[in-house]
Amino acid sequence: MAMSEPFANPDASPDASPRFLSLGEGSEVLQVALCPGDAILANEKAFVYRGLGLQQELQPTGPMGRALGWIGVKNDRVVKFTNEGNSPTYLGLTASLPGKVIPVSLAKSGTLLAKPSVFLCSVVENDISTAKIKLQSEGQSSQQSVEMRKIAGAGMCYIHGGGAAVQKALGRGESMVVEFGCVAAVSDACKIVPEERNGPLIREPPYFQGFQVKITGPGSVFIQSTHTGRLSRASRADRVAQGGSGGGDMMKAAVLTLVIMIVVFTVLDWEEF
Repeated sequence: MAMSEPFANPDASPDASPRFLSLGEGSEVLQVALCPGDAILANEKAFVYRGLGLQQELQPTGPMGRALGWIGVKNDRVVKFTNEGNSPTYLGLTASLPGKVIPVSLAKSGTLLAKPSVFLCSVVENDISTAKIKLQSEGQSSQQSVEMRKIAGAGMCYIHGGGAAVQKALGRGESMVVEFGCVAAVSDACKIVPEERNGPLIREPPYFQGFQVKITGPGSVFIQSTHTGRLSRASRADRVAQGGSGGGDMMKAAVLTLVIMIVVFTVLDWEEF
């Protein structure tokens, strides 16, 4: 599945609105064109730029999110952008990592579970809520859960895959193994279980980096080659290869400062006597 070509709503008529367009190479931005009265649901942290006339309203998602919203608790950061002006305007969205914008038709993929960080936006006809995936490693009795963004409906939504993005369509009973950190999104109909060869589950924020899961269809799996955990591991490895610079140097400086302070206070106390 090609991810890099500019696109408008893949299954919509040419005059459909809102209109979606991917811009840039290597690090893509999703630009949404909104006519007067149009609205879109977007990830608050994905905002890059917007034209005039757009109004923003925080949308707590799901029954629990709406209940918390009524008492003033803001838990799910999904924003509704509405063009309340008299002329067309635009909205730019992207993720924190270089990568590709991925259009997803829920009419084809079914309900989608996406990492909160990869969710960009959705048409307002879709329902957005919070769901949790339960993971339990071999030899452990307790389960750990991972929060996902649940997007249900029959309209379009847009997610972001870090690095290269790959979509795999799994038939009923067909399985594949993926590092869980590389799973950007997955159909809700898919079954996800830890791979048998995993040792004790060690959670490295934010998404079980290095932990393999077996995903069984039917449904779609959206895979990203790069994620924050992989980048942080590479950064730590570089620091070790360079002799522990960075955090190690800061620790040495802190210890040296403490020694100097002890010596100074000792001398001052001796002079007072």
